[in-house]
Amino acid sequence: MTSRVEHVSTPVLSLVVTDDVQFLVFATGRKLSSISRRRLSDCAHDVDGALAALRAQSRDVIITRGGEDLLLATRDGRMERFPVLPVKLVSSHGAGDCFCGALAARLAAGDEISSACQFALVAAGLFVSLPEAEQRKLSRQDVEEVRQSQR
Repeated sequence: MTSRVEHVSTPVLSLVVTDDVQFLVFATGRKLSSISRRRLSDCAHDVDGALAALRAQSRDVIITRGGEDLLLATRDGRMERFPVLPVKLVSSHGAGDCFCGALAARLAAGDEISSACQFALVAAGLFVSLPEAEQRKLSRQDVEEVRQSQR
């Protein structure tokens, strides 16, 4: 099966951030209803083909997977997994926005993509563990303190 990714032509796009189900819809062209309960490991051939096609187009790919490891496939062929922060979930609402915002901020500050992913993953983990009223108080310093404690 040919991946739909081969037909994507967006020269300004150098980074793809998606969750696992959306990635499979994008990569395979299947309907969401046919894969919403499937995991990446069940579609390894489709995933490998889509990642290869995106790398060939000089794109980094980040696949978030909720409470599971984050996957980073870089344009130079590296594949990395980052564990999620073990937290008590209060609400996952806004986790993706927090992750993407933190990732963009760190990339704009000059961080390498692996480091930016680690920062964003911790930020999103802290975000989902806080009550809504506390979420807006989350700071870069809070994230850095947790990252330091993980080393």
